[in-house]
Amino acid sequence: MNKDYTKECYDDNPHYKLHYTVEKHPKNSTPPHLHYDTSLVITCFLKGSGNVYVEGKMYPVNAGDLIILNPNEIHLATVDNVAHERISLYIFDTILDSFQCGEHRFFDSFYKRASGTNNVIHSSIIKSAGIISQLNKIVALNRKNTVESSVLATCAIIELLAMLN
Repeated sequence: MNKDYTKECYDDNPHYKLHYTVEKHPKNSTPPHLHYDTSLVITCFLKGSGNVYVEGKMYPVNAGDLIILNPNEIHLATVDNVAHERISLYIFDTILDSFQCGEHRFFDSFYKRASGTNNVIHSSIIKSAGIISQLNKIVALNRKNTVESSVLATCAIIELLAMLN
């Protein structure tokens, strides 16, 4: 195992994927490339800094900042040559299927914004809203790897969506 790069992947849930990444020497890792995802992507930089390019717009990011990407937004992330740590959630809108939420649309505030706009929420807002604690809770529940913790992690992700709304 490379101690300079670790990545925990929790990809077995059909409604979301969770990646927790730590890089001690990011310049030695795979070069970034333009791409898009087919899910809502929420990434929080816990440590480190860099830039995120979304639909041609550059956003500087620092520790504690949160990046939100809609499905199909073309993006690229670069990190400064310092150790960094991040949590990335890839959330499919099927996550709400079993909750019968009626007309409430948890994804509206994300999907109704123009592509390449308002993609970063800065750390002061994230900290005061308790978002980092919620993300850490989601990671901890996924690490338990039980049926109960899987259900609770799904609920915690829905709670996160409500917090971000």
